[in-house]
Amino acid sequence: MDAADRASFRSRPLDRDLVGEADLVLTAEGVHRQFILDDQPQMFRKVFTIGQFAEIVRAAGPGLTGRALLDHAAGHRGPADPALDVADPYRRGPEAARACADQLDGLLRVVVPALADPRRINA
Repeated sequence: MDAADRASFRSRPLDRDLVGEADLVLTAEGVHRQFILDDQPQMFRKVFTIGQFAEIVRAAGPGLTGRALLDHAAGHRGPADPALDVADPYRRGPEAARACADQLDGLLRVVVPALADPRRINA
């Protein structure tokens, strides 16, 4: 996301249209993932926890990226393991907030490079 995109970004409620239009939906915890799937079970192939998706990326290796990675992930998911969840730091103090931020940073360092290269996403 470039600076112009960040400046105009606004959060919005997750709804059926947003999930339907997305190529990939990542949640922090398995309960969030399940909340989406309870409402839209047909979206199972594109809704993951971020930890779950990072594990798929790691297992796939560097040669599988972009659209091919998304297609692979849709058919090669493991169960949503609670050990891969990003714990909510709300009201748990600055240490919990730092641990959450560090965990998210580590997961994003795995996921984003596998998705961000436009040459690979459109392949």
